[in-house]
Amino acid sequence: MREEEKQKSVNPLKAKWYKKKRWVYPAVYLGFAAVILASVLWYQNTIGEKLDEGANPIGYEDQDSVPVMTDAEVFKSPVDDKAVHVQKKFYDSEASEADQEAALVFYNNTYFQNKGINYATESGEPFEVKASLSGKVVKAKQEPLLGYVVHIEHDNGVMTHYSSLADLQVEKGDTVKQGDVLGTAGMNLLDKEAKVHVHFEVRKDGVAVNPEDFFNKAVTDIPDQKQDVNQAASETEENADVDPAEENANETQSDDASPQENSTEDEDQGDA
Repeated sequence: MREEEKQKSVNPLKAKWYKKKRWVYPAVYLGFAAVILASVLWYQNTIGEKLDEGANPIGYEDQDSVPVMTDAEVFKSPVDDKAVHVQKKFYDSEASEADQEAALVFYNNTYFQNKGINYATESGEPFEVKASLSGKVVKAKQEPLLGYVVHIEHDNGVMTHYSSLADLQVEKGDTVKQGDVLGTAGMNLLDKEAKVHVHFEVRKDGVAVNPEDFFNKAVTDIPDQKQDVNQAASETEENADVDPAEENANETQSDDASPQENSTEDEDQGDA
């Protein structure tokens, strides 16, 4: 009886102790949670510092880092637009008759469609010509009719052409960045009336497109021109051995002759 009485007397004491110490278990759980959270934060902070220092994530130490995304370059004007203006626009078959006439180049009694944009200053002073887009120089030389020319190759079958330069500051094989100076605007024999100017072209799949349509756009925004490649190739082949300077000087055409669809130059058809 005494033992049962003792046991009965102890149980109430235990119950009272549990009631007073109910905060113990939550405190233990919270302590464990705090330790785990601190460990996770420490791990993440350590990995972040390694990535900031250029280290690869754990498990990828032997692999080169690859940028996830890069900003795509967009076409920029090859000149300072504040000091230089558009002297002659790209010949657009859908433009008004007056605009089409203004976009013609007259050489050796023949009219040619302007395949790019002519830039010049109001004063006629020379100015710097810069790369419209980063790329590789695939041509940098002097042409009899066009002055110094530079061709730069870009992605997606896109090329930019610069002609009527008075000098060159790049060579074939150079890799140039957007904004690098290519040369200085000058004069050429094909378009004497333009005087000091630079002729700028954008070509996709070998076909000239209007540069003004693609300023502030990427090369991927230029639609494919492959449907015109066969035609352009056949035209180039027909005119490959013909130079405007060697045409018959006695052959005459009226001043209001209709625009010719094709320039008689080889790769630089319509350059002015």
